[in-house]
Amino acid sequence: MSVLRVGSETIHICPGPSKVLARKPGGDHWCFGCRQRLPHTLVIYGDEEPSYYEPVGVLECSGCGRDRTEFGT
Repeated sequence: MSVLRVGSETIHICPGPSKVLARKPGGDHWCFGCRQRLPHTLVIYGDEEPSYYEPVGVLECSGCGRDRTEFGT
């Protein structure tokens, strides 16, 4: 939960659980966990109904199942 204070008002933002909206081929990317270039899947998470939050896309490695396409993750 996030708390936002605007003047004397307090706004509580409670995001609900995200659902997988779509899975698409994400192409081959370097995985720093597997240490090789592997196919990835673009997984898009979000709410089915209109929401304040935009959908989020994450690359999922076919080897380890995580997004480790950036160094240090």
